[in-house]
Amino acid sequence: WSSDVCSSDLPHLRAVETSEILSIGRGVEVIQNDALREIEHGQWVGKTFTEIRALPDYIPYYQDPHRLMGMDGESLEHVRTRASTFIESLRQEKQTGRYALVSHADWVKCALLHYLKLPLTQLAQFRIDNASISYLHLDDHFE
Repeated sequence: WSSDVCSSDLPHLRAVETSEILSIGRGVEVIQNDALREIEHGQWVGKTFTEIRALPDYIPYYQDPHRLMGMDGESLEHVRTRASTFIESLRQEKQTGRYALVSHADWVKCALLHYLKLPLTQLAQFRIDNASISYLHLDDHFE
């Protein structure tokens, strides 16, 4: 397997650890990049899922991709743009190749929705488990 391993750059988290495990014995270096970071959760940081689901801005957030998460965090639209811009930069840098991109659930969902040409309002329809694999194949004919 000759490919690059790119990881979210937040230290001491699962993405970095997973990317390091993927690189063992493959002779590849892990490239950390802040473009692969999870969505900024704003005021929702530190709250449980039960607490977040009870907040009045929880449902509207998923209905409006331009709304900021936690009212002061990041929008789904911004994450989609960040993810697709990063992926497209890899495509421009190296015309062929495989990449292992190790990121976080909402980042992966936003990237997949972008390339599947689905609206961000479909985010909740996707389930991305820890350590799961999502395979995305892009060729020259993708627009």
